[in-house]
Amino acid sequence: MTSGTRVFGFVKEEEWWYGVTQNGVKGYFPSTFVSEEQATKIPNSPPGSSPDGGTAQTQDIEKIPPPLPSKGPPAPPKRFSKNENAGPQGAGAGAGAGGSVYKQNVVKGASSNPLVGGGAAAPKKSNVVIPVPAEKKKEGGGGGRAPDPAPGRPMKGAYPLQFLLWANNMALASAFWMFIFGVFTCMWDEAKWWGCQVDGKDIHKIYLTDEPDLRNTTVVCDPERAAPDLNGDIGTGVFAIFVAIAIAIFEEPNYMWGSYYPSDSFSYNHKISARGIIYVLLSLPFFTKFPVALAASFLLPTGCVCIYGAAEDALLTGTLDTTCGDEVCELNKVYVQNGVVSRLGPYAKACGMCLNFNCSLIIYPVVRLLLRRLNNIGVSFSNQQANPTIFAKFFASPVTRLIPLSKNIDFHKLIAKTMCFFASGHTIFHLFNYWYRSTATLATFAKWGWGGTAFLTGSVICFAMFFIFTAASDTVRYAHYEIFFSAHHWFVVYFIFLLLHGPIYWKWAAVPLGLYLWERVMQETRGDRPYYVNKVEWIEPVMAIQFRPVYKHDFVFKEGQYLYLSCPYINKNEWHPFTISSASGDLSTGPRIALETGEEVIEVPRPKGLARDEKWAKYCPVGKDYTKMKPNQFLDKHETGYNDYVSVHIKVHGLEHKEAQTWTRKLKEYFELMNPKDSFPFYLTHRDDRGDMIVGRRLGPDGQQILRVDGPHSAPSEHYTNYGTVMIIGAGIGLTPCASILTSMLRYKWKKNFNPEILHFYWMVRQSDVDSFQWLIHLITDLEHGLKYDREQKQIGPQYYCEINIYITGAKKEPVPVKELKQKENTFTGALTKPTFKAKQLQEMMTNPPASSKEQVELQNGSNSRNAKNRLQDVWVWNGRPDWDKIFAQNKRQRQHSEVGVCFCGAAVIGKDLQKNCQKHSSVEEDILFNLHKENF
Repeated sequence: MTSGTRVFGFVKEEEWWYGVTQNGVKGYFPSTFVSEEQATKIPNSPPGSSPDGGTAQTQDIEKIPPPLPSKGPPAPPKRFSKNENAGPQGAGAGAGAGGSVYKQNVVKGASSNPLVGGGAAAPKKSNVVIPVPAEKKKEGGGGGRAPDPAPGRPMKGAYPLQFLLWANNMALASAFWMFIFGVFTCMWDEAKWWGCQVDGKDIHKIYLTDEPDLRNTTVVCDPERAAPDLNGDIGTGVFAIFVAIAIAIFEEPNYMWGSYYPSDSFSYNHKISARGIIYVLLSLPFFTKFPVALAASFLLPTGCVCIYGAAEDALLTGTLDTTCGDEVCELNKVYVQNGVVSRLGPYAKACGMCLNFNCSLIIYPVVRLLLRRLNNIGVSFSNQQANPTIFAKFFASPVTRLIPLSKNIDFHKLIAKTMCFFASGHTIFHLFNYWYRSTATLATFAKWGWGGTAFLTGSVICFAMFFIFTAASDTVRYAHYEIFFSAHHWFVVYFIFLLLHGPIYWKWAAVPLGLYLWERVMQETRGDRPYYVNKVEWIEPVMAIQFRPVYKHDFVFKEGQYLYLSCPYINKNEWHPFTISSASGDLSTGPRIALETGEEVIEVPRPKGLARDEKWAKYCPVGKDYTKMKPNQFLDKHETGYNDYVSVHIKVHGLEHKEAQTWTRKLKEYFELMNPKDSFPFYLTHRDDRGDMIVGRRLGPDGQQILRVDGPHSAPSEHYTNYGTVMIIGAGIGLTPCASILTSMLRYKWKKNFNPEILHFYWMVRQSDVDSFQWLIHLITDLEHGLKYDREQKQIGPQYYCEINIYITGAKKEPVPVKELKQKENTFTGALTKPTFKAKQLQEMMTNPPASSKEQVELQNGSNSRNAKNRLQDVWVWNGRPDWDKIFAQNKRQRQHSEVGVCFCGAAVIGKDLQKNCQKHSSVEEDILFNLHKENF
């Protein structure tokens, strides 16, 4: 039909009109699409004819004002069968009913209200004759019930659109799972038992030796043992299958009674759902068997929804509105003209709304600017008690203790998996929609999305997700980070097309995308700041890089934080995260070094007998004894300079394969281009505008900045200063934030009375990797010597305590030869305090650890602990892995503070063990709390 066509129809309850043209075209349209001009009483005969075959005479014509739209929009109709005529019971059904009232009406021609079957712009008005029942609907009665659109039914009734339609879907889902679990209930009646046989042979004949002396008699398989009881039952399972089939047949929505709810039925009139009561009763016996109990938990709420839907009269009112002019109205008109999408449409819509939320939430955990602000405002519980401000109590303290900011990447991954689930559901449901209601689905997509591009943009989104998710697994990321990094940048395509795909997504994404874009702008801004590279040290497989900003206020950091590095020579836009291994004090009060060699130097004391008017400023490398050097071998002051630095230690991957081209390997090879002597460590210098030699170089041989730096960024370990006692734990290369904290406390902060007062340092390393960490051996040696000197000079108070525990794993039983140190030892010539040990001694003890870690608590608490064979001043070296349960218990007994911070960087399995012990040994009654801060990348 087109707008303005002369239509004959039958209207019920002023909701839906059913019309037929003179050419026999049939169709439905709402009563709100019709305006009434006048009514005419016509004899009882079919439309267009008189009882004697003549033309119908118009009688008692009167003007009738246009009807108001109904309070409740009409319910969507179902199709008529092929044998139906213009009237509900045939062509002459209304004529034989004892008289009817005919009205002359005109179909509205406004473009906002098109007729079913297509609309035309500004159609001409034309009269239509529409028969209506002689008896009008009684006034009153709430709800605005929709008419029965299927006159072929034995009963006339309204079709519910809300809870009862949902109950129909729930019943079908319950039937599906009832059938599946019913089958398993039958199968679980008798569990399969393998009878101690593999491929028909006894297992002991296959896997156990025939030699009695070597056979483990405690490992026995008993073939007579009974099979386990799986709580299955054939009778219950068969009954569940029968119920599932019956529900599926009964709830079939198109040909059975799934969505049929007649208004002249007992349930309708008394607001009682017999279906719901039956479902509730049927579900109860299934709770006795485990496999089918889950399906019963589906069927029980299904019955409850049926009962609730029948009791609520308002739920029978339709929700389709076609009288408005907004986007929702336009979609409703599409549904009227083309039919609604399939019953899976709401599920696709629900998945889409969940995607709106998750696709905006996934951005927040990776906005480093936001994470840094949240980390900086957090305070510990003890600090909150000491300074009980409202901000600290209700916001700053919960941020540190209750919100797991350290698990931001884990949260990001969890949201990504949730997105994948909902995106799959959204796609699959829409594919079913297209198969079941192709015309309605295409028409809906034409109204949805940017310019009707929902299919195209959705396809591109799925394509982008394919690359992102397949490259985001830990195995791919660890094997080749560049694949992960490059594939992850498909997120740009993903979000662009998501904004085009969902017309309301911008409301969800405005804030998080704005923050992320600002973060990327700031990253580029920070990356363009100038940095000098001072020193590169290489002890396979670890490469240490020292650098410094040209302007120190550009890089203000805390120990435990991390940064991103980019090398423009490799790829300007590729960034990799590394934890800072130096202390913040190293950037302001770094050591003096020889400009030519880069080796650290010490000042040579003024010789006795030197004339007062003769100047003296001489320096000697720390690896040499200045008492055995000639005066002309000393370095003048202008030959030295201060090496203020920030350091990172990078494990280089791909060295075992010549073809491997990892980013870390490319970076090492790039530094080798600037190292013609091919010796490490090597130092970089440049000359300023005056020609003086300065520590550090900014530009590489390609004319680009050697390194771009983005940071610092917040990390969990930076909260160590919130505690009086702290446990610093590292594993392998994960010790870098621990080394940063250790250096800061022992070299700088304890002299200024900073917290924490008690420092427990724990580090686990394989015996084969000890030589890779020679830099840490030298660092610990220097720190322990400096700590001893500061204690003797009373620069550090007696309340400060340090304990360093090193655990050597995978140690061989036979002694292993000790390799030469690649870095020269500090001779400590002229030092007022002699060192307790030197780097070589610590290396030897770490190479062949003398005491088992199982004896740790006994040795450390013994009477002879000061002279223990595995102790060097504050350093303890152990053979084996730490027993965390005993260590936590010991620290709990010896605690000086009620709150202990546990900062960890390393393997996830160790982190889980630490989490378990933190929970186990924390106690309100004993006033002790262990807080874990775990590093994640």
